[in-house]
Amino acid sequence: LVPLHFWLPDAHATAPAPASALLSGVMTSMGVYALLRLNQILYMGPELPYALLALGIASVIYGGVQAYVQDDIKRLLAYSTISGTGFSATLLALYMIDPAEQVLNAVLLSVAAHAAYKAALFLDAGVAELYGHTRSISRLSGVSASYPYSAVAAMLSFFSLVGLPPTLGFAAKLYAALAIIGCATPYAARGAALAALAVSIALSALYGMRYIR
Repeated sequence: LVPLHFWLPDAHATAPAPASALLSGVMTSMGVYALLRLNQILYMGPELPYALLALGIASVIYGGVQAYVQDDIKRLLAYSTISGTGFSATLLALYMIDPAEQVLNAVLLSVAAHAAYKAALFLDAGVAELYGHTRSISRLSGVSASYPYSAVAAMLSFFSLVGLPPTLGFAAKLYAALAIIGCATPYAARGAALAALAVSIALSALYGMRYIR
């Protein structure tokens, strides 16, 4: 999460694609899990959920905007990971305020969906790098003609990233919206979380289209 995000883009840029898939799919999710467990074990104070909510929303916006301006495909996906983790943290903040089961399920589903489509996209980025000997989006083209199965997998992952039905990403975003609307948190917190969801979808569509093209 912003401001502790600075290591992630460089780590992904230097790591091989399989390591990036594990890093984005598993390791970043462990941070969300750790916060969840700490909240269950320790009393964190009434201020922490709102601080986490603010950091989560900031990460959604910053990560999405930075992903859109990247030319390196792995740095693009790294910033996308920051954005996706930010939204999971936003949902977790709502759960800390109102520990309802539907909000917890939204957190877990968000983390699972992000892990699935982001790991697939990092593996696809590895295929593109092997094909073109570069990670530059502006210099890569024609990968789908040589690797159609990878292209189909990338398209399905993109659909899940944006939240198009019937993907897991769609289920996660729909459930998140319903959980946000139905929880008992203050109206301002719910409104901010819904706005973060809308911004996340819009930004993921923008940088996702750059990746697919």
